[in-house]
Amino acid sequence: MLSAWMLTYRTKQWSKGLKYVASQKNSALHQGTGRSPYEAVFGTPMKVGISSSLPSALVPYLTTEEELLEFLEGIGREPSTPPRASPTRQGKLVN
Repeated sequence: MLSAWMLTYRTKQWSKGLKYVASQKNSALHQGTGRSPYEAVFGTPMKVGISSSLPSALVPYLTTEEELLEFLEGIGREPSTPPRASPTRQGKLVN
């Protein structure tokens, strides 16, 4: 498997492909157990990619790190406490 990766990416640096090959091996379903080696050890399927616990409808509106931080700071705020105003790209203040 590693040699196939090396041929595909035309490299002799096998160590660079090791993490990809190991990931493939550890996530492959084992015929006898019906689970992957990763799942057998950790009890859950391997998570691949990026995930977020933010509401998906909110993600497109958070365009800067400051907006994300303000959102996260506001999570524990009492509903009666008004949020701080933050500037937008148009220079207007938004509550």
